[in-house]
Amino acid sequence: MCIRDRKRMVEPASSEVFFFPSEENAEKIIKLLLSTKRSLKVCVYKIFHDGLIETFGKLRERGVEVLVITESKTCTEEKRRKILGTGASLKVQNSDQRKLHHKFAVIDDDVLLCGSLNWSPGPMKKNYDLSLIHI
Repeated sequence: MCIRDRKRMVEPASSEVFFFPSEENAEKIIKLLLSTKRSLKVCVYKIFHDGLIETFGKLRERGVEVLVITESKTCTEEKRRKILGTGASLKVQNSDQRKLHHKFAVIDDDVLLCGSLNWSPGPMKKNYDLSLIHI
């Protein structure tokens, strides 16, 4: 069954859930991000996971547009340099009264990755979190 939209037909979606802590699921998320063909938009509170940051560079080498939006209080100058060094675009939300607390990515405007997982090694190894992939 399809839902008719004025602009296009919308097929029923599929979803997959990844639970953490899990090194295996962290690798699956990196593999999913590496499957990006055109654009990756990432909006996360914290991004300290070097493997994820390295993924941005691999995507840029293939000509994929990469945009990272993150919170100023959690993005150190060192992390900013690392992210920008990959060729990704970086926007840092400077919020004195409210913090950017999102944790999602949009792959090729078709796939949504979202959940409670901070993109840093500690939570991927220690915290009970989840990420949902919605296609």
